[in-house]
Amino acid sequence: MKKINTLFVILFAAMAVCGCGNSSQEAQVKKPDSIQQKEQKNKTSDLFEVKDGVLIRYKGSYQTERKIILPESVKVIGKKAFSLSEKEKCMIYKLKTSTLEIPSDVKINEYAFSGAGPLKVTLAEGRKMVEKSAFRGMGKYGSDS
Repeated sequence: MKKINTLFVILFAAMAVCGCGNSSQEAQVKKPDSIQQKEQKNKTSDLFEVKDGVLIRYKGSYQTERKIILPESVKVIGKKAFSLSEKEKCMIYKLKTSTLEIPSDVKINEYAFSGAGPLKVTLAEGRKMVEKSAFRGMGKYGSDS
């Protein structure tokens, strides 16, 4: 009987440590889609500096953001809006390629992607024009050429 009690105590202790059968463990509650979308929108808006519909600067990180989603308020991508930060320039070989899809109604200014980090850009169908030199200097990671 002593062996069974000892075995029961050991088993109970193991379950408590791993959380198995522990009723006091907090259950993960799935948030409603509207709350998740609002949190994603707030996070997305924190990643961009936008003034009067013009994207001035992407403030996110090429190291952590795999898919960049433009806020709906962006109507124009300004000059060097996606250029790397000084910190990212120092660690360029560690950065992963991010993706960005640009809707057809968003204007892309000259040199918009000059100095951009590793970025795969997809232009939505229906685009009529892209400003001259919009992608010039892309991949040069901060150069002015």
